[in-house]
Amino acid sequence: MSNNTLNFTTPSSSIQPGTSCEARMNQAARIGLTVAHVLVLLAAVTGNSFVIHLIRTKNKMKVSFNFLVVNMAIADMIDAIFSVPNNIAYLYVEVRWFPGFFGLFLCKVSNFIILVCILVSTTTMTVIAIERYLATTKVLKRPLSLPAVKLVIAVIWILAGLMSVTELIRMDLVYLYGQYFCSIHSDWRKYLIIEMVIKFAITYAFPVWTMTILYSIIVCLLWKKAPVGEEIDEYNRRLHKQKKGIIKKLVTIVIIFALGWLPVHIMHFIGAFNTDIYMCVPEFIKLIFFWLAHANSAINPFLYLMLTKNSRALFKAHISGIIRGEGSSGRGSNRRDKQRAHSLLMWKRSSKKTTKTVVI
Repeated sequence: MSNNTLNFTTPSSSIQPGTSCEARMNQAARIGLTVAHVLVLLAAVTGNSFVIHLIRTKNKMKVSFNFLVVNMAIADMIDAIFSVPNNIAYLYVEVRWFPGFFGLFLCKVSNFIILVCILVSTTTMTVIAIERYLATTKVLKRPLSLPAVKLVIAVIWILAGLMSVTELIRMDLVYLYGQYFCSIHSDWRKYLIIEMVIKFAITYAFPVWTMTILYSIIVCLLWKKAPVGEEIDEYNRRLHKQKKGIIKKLVTIVIIFALGWLPVHIMHFIGAFNTDIYMCVPEFIKLIFFWLAHANSAINPFLYLMLTKNSRALFKAHISGIIRGEGSSGRGSNRRDKQRAHSLLMWKRSSKKTTKTVVI
């Protein structure tokens, strides 16, 4: 949700002295939050860029599922680039803004882009959950084709843009007491509660509900297939360990998203229903909640990238190559990779059992 909800009151109320409840931050808290936001920005830009580069340059990574991860990485990176500076600026100047046409343009567009990216990221997470469910339950005979995934991605961005158009209309520059403020236009304040309910449903409730239901079904299916009995061979032992690892990752995805965004949604509702209570909440707490929500931008891609076996192996090889000074291409490890692949192929041929891999 856009960062203008940091302040639900009129701009004048933020500068009027003698209000009944003022909760201001000290300098130490300001500096601490600034450092925390800068770290999130650096981690989000670096991490998401690395994930995009890895999937773009590695042939084994160019599968339809990973293009959904790339889409989420792009949205998360853009969200961090726009939302983190907004939050840092709020630490020092609150909702004061630039004057003139540039100020009006930036006020409208920055809030529009932030909301679009949040919608794209959360919708992509939901689509990934649906795709993983269909793949696990074998409803899909084969993974989604690349053209189908590209179409889904295009639809996600178009719908997110259409749902965010209101940001271009309702945000406005307000001139009071010799200063400009980027704030919600007064005509739109009466719709604030309705807007908060709709945004909560679209950006939080529906994704959490969908991921919880579908991943719960996947967990049950994997757990049901766990090997039982006294005689469990090494292959089944490894398979069971792999399933348990996948279950932990799926649960982690839902928990991180749910806990990361819940506090900020609570603050949105408090601001929409009772601005007096909202104003009494310390600014430090409000900004911690916003920091926690946007920290997801630096975490999401790695969580999803670690879900598939090929992705994990290539990611580790990529990092190892950089550490060993072989470059991001990993050329120095080509010979070893070929030897390992040959050994694995010979092992598969000599095995009496068909090797199966849990792919989630």
